[in-house]
Order: sequence, then C-alpha cells, then structure tokens
Amino acid sequence: MKKIIYTFIVLLPILLFACGNEDVNELVDKGVKLYDEKNYSEAIKYFEIAADQGEAGAQYYLGMMYHFGDGVTQSYFEAIRLYKLAADQGNAVAQFYLGYIYKNGDGVTQSYSEARKWYKLAADQGFTPAQYNLGLMYEKGQGVTQSYSEARKWYLMPANLGFEDAEERLERIKNK
Repeated sequence: MKKIIYTFIVLLPILLFACGNEDVNELVDKGVKLYDEKNYSEAIKYFEIAADQGEAGAQYYLGMMYHFGDGVTQSYFEAIRLYKLAADQGNAVAQFYLGYIYKNGDGVTQSYSEARKWYKLAADQGFTPAQYNLGLMYEKGQGVTQSYSEARKWYLMPANLGFEDAEERLERIKNK
C-alpha cells in the first residue's frame, strides 16, 4: 500500500505537468488557428491564458499582436514586454522582433548594439531572417565594425537555403 501511495505521489506531479503542457500547447494551437483566420478577438483569449502560464509561443504571438495592432490597440511597450518574456526563454522569432524594434527605434531609442544582440541570439538558432539582418548590419557597419567577410558569413547561411535577398547581397559584395 505504501508503495502505491509513494508511486502516486511521485507520478502525480509528473502527469499533471505533462497534461498541463499539452493543454497549454492546445491553447496556443487554437490561438494560432484563430489568428490565421484573422479572428483576433478570439485568438487573444487563448494566447493570454497560455502566456499567463509562461508559454513562450503565446507570449510571442501576443507581442506580435501588440506590435502590429492586430485586434488590439498597437503598443510597442506591451509588444516589447511580451517579446522579452518569450525571447528570454529562447524563442528565436521573439528575439528577431526585438532586434527589429531596436534597429528601427520602434517605441524605443534606436540602438544598433541592442538590435545586434537580439539578432545574434536568433541567428545562432538558425533563424534565417536574423542571419540576413546581421549580414546587413556587418555590411553597413551598423552597431558593429563594418566587415564584408563577416557580412558574407551571415548572408551565406540564408543564401544556402535559397533566400534570394541574401544571394543578391552576396553577389553585391563578392569583390569587396
């Protein structure tokens, strides 16, 4: 009897954790489906529940909704807050968008060094748009020492995947 109780006590938190995560994933999936259908008022409900449970994908999607004003009043402040929650958990897309925000100065003081930091985190995970944008920063010397060799390195990764803009940039700087 003690063994059954002990097993139950040990396994219950594991089962609850696993079921809880599945439920959160289902919430995100429903939110994404509704978002893709442009049913933003319903999508946000699912994302908020999952984001409150710390789910990075939901935090990213909510950040995107506030960034672009999809179904909510546009707010860079809220977008940045949510992107940072997701980015701190390693969400490459949220990291990319933080880089984008800092590079463009959307609701923050423009900072190429901050943009580079976030792009690099996303690029190191293989996120192609971040690799391309890092290439641009090195090509133009934005927040980094200008370096065509470093730009080529970052352009090459997305170019090898058929990313045409990266292929064009490589061609443009090949003799520099």
